[in-house]
Amino acid sequence: MKEGFIIKDDSKRTLEIAPSIGGYNLLVDNVFLMMSVGMKIQQCSFSEEQELKVKNNNFLTGYTYEKGLYDRLIWEYEEITSKNGKRVTLKKW
Repeated sequence: MKEGFIIKDDSKRTLEIAPSIGGYNLLVDNVFLMMSVGMKIQQCSFSEEQELKVKNNNFLTGYTYEKGLYDRLIWEYEEITSKNGKRVTLKKW
């Protein structure tokens, strides 16, 4: 059975399916860096059967699907780090 990963923004209660390009380690590393500056996000796994539920907002109660969430989070992270005088650019997929 194929497994995928989602990224969740707990502050806005949105989620997105994480593309498999770049791999799981890149996702974990980026999420860790984002969390280290106070962003309320996380990643979790889902099975292939649950993919349609994720896209139809039936995966996690209270969360909605946001296309482009990962890109928005990267942008927010870069804004936070630039305000601290240490702008860090994360690798994308």
